[in-house]
Amino acid sequence: MSGLPSARSLSLSGSLATAAGQYANAGAYAITQGTLAAGGNYSIAFTGSTLTITAPPPPPPPPAGITIAPIPPQTNTDGDEVDLQVVVVAPATATHKLRGRAEDDRAEPELRGVFTIAGLNGLKIEKDGEISGHIRAGVTQVTTFDVIVTYTQDGVTATQHIAWTVKPAPRKGGKG
Repeated sequence: MSGLPSARSLSLSGSLATAAGQYANAGAYAITQGTLAAGGNYSIAFTGSTLTITAPPPPPPPPAGITIAPIPPQTNTDGDEVDLQVVVVAPATATHKLRGRAEDDRAEPELRGVFTIAGLNGLKIEKDGEISGHIRAGVTQVTTFDVIVTYTQDGVTATQHIAWTVKPAPRKGGKG
């Protein structure tokens, strides 16, 4: 602050402002004087500024070797039972694929991460990567869903998108 005689104090009240509802997105926002006041004996010569909010950086890609093997597009009828195995490919230093179940003593190591699935009702994914359930899309016409499978291990996430087409269930008891 400048312009105050020595040994004087100033009591400010109010607050600076920006437009209501801002900050939901990255961008530049003007800062205004708002209700900031210096009391009856002083005036404020306010110089506005800009608050800049930047988007967070995109998440890092998974390490070069931890990926989900490509999953081909799927097609089912609404209500179908699903059984599909997701495979996580081991780091580049390994020469085998990770699977959830050990078949024998020489089998691949157990998965230590967590699978999740989103995008189509009725599907679940187990800790071994098995997608199962009954599709419950309620579609009246052929519809393609973006089903997203993720695998997170040691703070790193690998993602695989599946184009999953669902046909309407056949009508029961009526003419089709």
